Amino acid sequence: MKGKRFANTLWVKIAGWVSVIVLIMLNMYNLPTSILGFFGDNPSDSETLLSNIIAYSAIVGILALLAWVLYDLHKTNLEFSHQAEAEKL
Repeated sequence: MKGKRFANTLWVKIAGWVSVIVLIMLNMYNLPTSILGFFGDNPSDSETLLSNIIAYSAIVGILALLAWVLYDLHKTNLEFSHQAEAEKL
């Protein structure tokens, strides 16, 4: 099969996904504090609430995008496996 020579091994794929997930989690953990920093040194309660709303909305969007990417990868892999089976017949 063409392309097998350059395919990643299983441990590289696992390490890649683990690092992506850990980096996303660390960024999401720090996101509310980072957004709050735009309001200055002593943010009011309403500014804190606004920064939390912005941060958690972004986090939901990021998680939705990650779920879509995983779904699309799975769907694409299924299509390729069906094509490969059809070519064998």
